[in-house]
Amino acid sequence: METCLVVEANIDDMNPQLFPRLTEKLFEAGAMDVALSPCVMKKGRPGTLVKLLAPEAKLEAVAATLFAESTTIGLRYWPAGRLVGERRIEHVETEFGRVAVKVTRHGGRVVNAQPEYADCERLANEKGIPVKRVWQAAAGLAARFFGV
Repeated sequence: METCLVVEANIDDMNPQLFPRLTEKLFEAGAMDVALSPCVMKKGRPGTLVKLLAPEAKLEAVAATLFAESTTIGLRYWPAGRLVGERRIEHVETEFGRVAVKVTRHGGRVVNAQPEYADCERLANEKGIPVKRVWQAAAGLAARFFGV
């Protein structure tokens, strides 16, 4: 288990087109995860809750990014424990081509195996087929080979 910080800010006055850049810049500043959720703020106004995880050493960098790239006037943060499964990239050969699969283990057991979407999308574009066909083929092979 490791310790990190949960950092969050409520925003109700920002152009929604700015959120993708904010998210990108928060990752660049050291955020390990960023989530955006709708919320209701004072006077019933719709807003967005920006919530992220960051190492304590990156607090100043993510805070500076939130202030520079958003319209927030404040943020909250607190320590949180974090458990992370062991992850490895494996590969499966589908009828459409090779797809990376993120395999997660916890307690010595495989608990998840997810095809990488970017590989599935690339192959679907190359073959002129729906991406779901490639993803389903890769997921089926992942289940068979990695036991999920």
